[in-house]
Amino acid sequence: MQTITDPSPINNCRALISGENSYKIDLLKRHLAEYFSKVDLLSDSGQLNLLTADSYSVIVVTDTAADALNRDFITNLRSLHPRARLLCLVDRVTRETEKALRSAGLLFLGSYDHFGASYRSILQTALRSQKTNEHQPSQTSNKTPKAFRSIWLQDRK
Repeated sequence: MQTITDPSPINNCRALISGENSYKIDLLKRHLAEYFSKVDLLSDSGQLNLLTADSYSVIVVTDTAADALNRDFITNLRSLHPRARLLCLVDRVTRETEKALRSAGLLFLGSYDHFGASYRSILQTALRSQKTNEHQPSQTSNKTPKAFRSIWLQDRK
């Protein structure tokens, strides 16, 4: 697992990226480093159980780790990190996979390009919703905010 540390993040929180190192992942790391004091890369989904429970504020699942794009993987992430906000970035996804991923409680499902253009508002929403839910643990919800519900349809060509 790789770790990137930025000396001036807005929040003293941690983020996790599930995927293989690539140009897209490097760009994603830079975006996340603006908001998080530590960004970890999980390139082997088999290491999921080695992660410290409930230690991430935001988890980004990417299609660079093909075995991670399924409901079981997302459900395991959710059980280890119940307060984390889950985002998923993909280049292409079938309707069946999209339906399964959305039903797993993602805050955002969309393309790398759309995330790159809107990452500030997406991450601010994720952090704001997490902060609200920390004060109401029994009402923790990962329902997709209205602003992000139809983004994937806009990304499709």
